[in-house]
Amino acid sequence: MDTQSPTVTLLSPQNQIYNTTSIPLTFTVNEKTRWTGYSIDDRRNVTVLGNTTLTELSDGTHSVVVYARDVVGNAASTVTIYFTTDTTPPSILLLSPQNITYDTSEIPLAFRINETTSWIGYSLDGQLNVTITGNITLTALPTGSHNIIIYARDIAGNTEASEITTFTFTETQPPESYPTAWVAATAIATIAVSGTAFLFYFKRNHKQPKTRTTPKATIHCSKDKC
Repeated sequence: MDTQSPTVTLLSPQNQIYNTTSIPLTFTVNEKTRWTGYSIDDRRNVTVLGNTTLTELSDGTHSVVVYARDVVGNAASTVTIYFTTDTTPPSILLLSPQNITYDTSEIPLAFRINETTSWIGYSLDGQLNVTITGNITLTALPTGSHNIIIYARDIAGNTEASEITTFTFTETQPPESYPTAWVAATAIATIAVSGTAFLFYFKRNHKQPKTRTTPKATIHCSKDKC
């Protein structure tokens, strides 16, 4: 007598994300079977003789169940396993820097990614990748032309790179500055020279009028009269 159903254990796929459309379907049964099969996404059962490969899976969430019947007809099945296939890499939109000339060495590095990522990084001027968690600011850039590229990896393992952006940093010369004491001395000298020039001009063009002196009258006197 055999009234015990077989024990079916599903090993693959597991409840995770895959970046391939071909996933192994592996399982074990603890006794001899007369029939084994599986159903994916609640479709009709597919008969298999053992482990196989699920192929041509579309991106998205899927479900799979494995069935088995022993030699006396006892049937059993695994629990339903849900898994996801994702073969599409993330899309990266680099917003800054742009293909222009900047007059500052501190330039925002801003970008957008259309899905959740497991890693983000950038490479400046072909150097090693620098890991970041989001938008940052590029600092201490040397004068000249630069190029930058953003990389991103989604949680399924698909990696993508942005377009290479070339930009230029040109350092502007600060206005010439003078010592405060020199400025003060120059101002005083300017005022003094201006005052002297004004006084000279005033004396030259505004002469004081001459005072006229009326000559004294000559009085002629005789012995008896004046």
